Amino acid sequence: MGEQRYLISDAAKMVAVEAHVLRYWEEELGLSIGRTELGHRYYTRENIETFRNVKKLKEEGLQLRAIKVVLQNTDCGAQKENSEAQCGESDAPVWNVRQLAVMRSNAQRLEQFKELVGGIVEKAIKDNNEELQRRFEESMAKETNYLLHMQEQREEEHFRRLDEAIRARQKNSRYVAAAKEKPRFWDRLHKKRKDGK
Repeated sequence: MGEQRYLISDAAKMVAVEAHVLRYWEEELGLSIGRTELGHRYYTRENIETFRNVKKLKEEGLQLRAIKVVLQNTDCGAQKENSEAQCGESDAPVWNVRQLAVMRSNAQRLEQFKELVGGIVEKAIKDNNEELQRRFEESMAKETNYLLHMQEQREEEHFRRLDEAIRARQKNSRYVAAAKEKPRFWDRLHKKRKDGK
C-alpha cells in the first residue's frame, strides 16, 4: 500500500477548485479516477497534478476539448524522457513539458487571433453602423423634403381655393350691390319724370 489516496474534498482544496469542478473535468476529459470498495472517488498525486495542469491551461484560455485531445495523445510509454517511476501504476497522464509549452503558445496565439478578429469585427460593425447612419440620414432628408413639398402643395391649393372663394364673394357682393342700386336708379328716374325734370 504505497500510493497515497485523497478524498475529493482534499483533492479539490489541493487544486484550489470546487469538488463539482473536479467531477465535471473527470467526466468531460474522460479521466479514469479510482474508486473505493464503496464506490467513492479517490485521487492520487498524479491525478491532482493532472487537475492542476488542466486548471492552469483553462486559466490560459484553452478549452476542455483541446485539453482532452492532448490528454488522449499523451501516452507514458511513448515518452522516452519520462521514467517508469513517473508513470506509475495510475492511469493519470504524464504531462510532457514540450506539449505544455505548445499548448500555452497555441493558447496565446488563439488569444491574439481572438483580439485580431474582435478588432476586425468591431471595425466592420462600426463601418456598417456609419453606413446605416448615413443612409438613414439621407432617407430622412428625402422623406422630409417630400413631406415639405407635399405640405407646400396643399397650402398652395388651400390659398388658391381661398382666393377663388374671396373673388367669388366679392363678385356676388357687387351683384347684390348693383341689384340694390338698380331699383333706386329706376326710382330716381321715375321720380324725375314725375317732377318733369
